[in-house]
Amino acid sequence: ELYSVEHASLSRSGKVVIAGDSMGGVLVCRCSPSNANLKVIGGMAAHRKQVNWTAVSQQREGNGEVLCASCAEDGSICCFAASANLLEAPLLWRHDAVHSSGVCTVTFGIQKGLDAFPDQHQVLLATASADGTARVFDARSGIPLSVLNHGRTSVEWVAFDPTACLLATSSHDARVRVWNPISGELLAVLEGHQGGVCFLEWSRCGQLIASASKDGTARIWEIQRMDIKDTCDAPVVNTRLSRAAAVSACCAIRWRCFARLPMVRIGKGPDFTVLEVRFTRCGTRVATTCINGSIAFWNLPDRDLNGWLKTPSRHRHV
Repeated sequence: ELYSVEHASLSRSGKVVIAGDSMGGVLVCRCSPSNANLKVIGGMAAHRKQVNWTAVSQQREGNGEVLCASCAEDGSICCFAASANLLEAPLLWRHDAVHSSGVCTVTFGIQKGLDAFPDQHQVLLATASADGTARVFDARSGIPLSVLNHGRTSVEWVAFDPTACLLATSSHDARVRVWNPISGELLAVLEGHQGGVCFLEWSRCGQLIASASKDGTARIWEIQRMDIKDTCDAPVVNTRLSRAAAVSACCAIRWRCFARLPMVRIGKGPDFTVLEVRFTRCGTRVATTCINGSIAFWNLPDRDLNGWLKTPSRHRHV
């Protein structure tokens, strides 16, 4: 059993759930869609302190396994593999000392195979920590691939683009950074927020990033890739696959702030931090949630590649 549950994640199929509690315990469960009952198939006292975040890979491995991960306040990371028949979920690997401070969030990314090997893919795992680094691992083996240094500022969030060839990170210094997750090369620094950035999400097309900040605004950033380089120095787990993925990600990034979404202050509360901002499936609208209890829906204007656009209209505010 778990104590106070801090975070839980559900697989896309709705059949696998991973949850972590305030005492460092983690459970991986099989969910029956017919009656919504949960059956524990794995788990342990995986961490020494509170679990901060959990994640589930949204694509099965070649052998049918579903990868699950958790991270905690003690700086540890764990990865589990739910078997294809969902009867067990043993611990694949655990890192205790890669981060020197608490790990805020963890997320999976999937790099597809080359045209000649379409069925092959590599699953990446990225972490964000208060020690000023984000780190990328091969999710299956736990092999570290890159360390993304942010100086002395705490890293709050990590998010892969849909191809997992780019990784966006946010931090308390009000910046959003875009990296090559394999080589660790910093490709762009997005500036404009006046407070720490606490949440990021990529659009399904991979051309927009939404960021939520403590300055009371959400911003939409447009990303364009340019000037692909010939080579990349990066650790390789699968030569045929990872080298190609690293090369494809090594490019220059052109960016601009596509839209700024100011929150509406409700009452006299001093804090109106934006907690999350999410794209709709079609990518033409976003929803924002604020610490003051408000929820807003925004229409995004059509993109014009020639310059700045007017502030998007608020469709509905609750």
